[in-house]
Amino acid sequence: MASGTAPRVKKYSSLKAFRNGHVFLRENATGRIAVGDQSGYIYGDTRYFVERTDDGVLWLDVTRPVTLFKRKGRWSGYYVSIPLLTPSGKATNTIGTDAEASFCHAAAGMDVVGQGDAFTAEIIAIKREAK
Repeated sequence: MASGTAPRVKKYSSLKAFRNGHVFLRENATGRIAVGDQSGYIYGDTRYFVERTDDGVLWLDVTRPVTLFKRKGRWSGYYVSIPLLTPSGKATNTIGTDAEASFCHAAAGMDVVGQGDAFTAEIIAIKREAK
């Protein structure tokens, strides 16, 4: 390192990568959790760049709960909605998995709720998995 050159500071710490392509990273300076998808990988490079994802850096919105919604139409079961914030602070969400809901509950203390009363058993299982 040249004299007077500051050492490179790692901006993010890896928390968890999921099979669906979602990657959760902690921003070291603030502790916020960034969420990216498979578009943050660059062909031929094993490193992950959350800033280079198609959506930019999306932040886990810990002020809102993870929500389970009943599927409509011919599909049975439910899907998991993970609350996010865009770089400009706009509320949005992404569809996730039970494992991601459990991770959000354990790592960020987020509540997990269901749309209506139909998800009691699923919520208990997700919260139990987080322990």
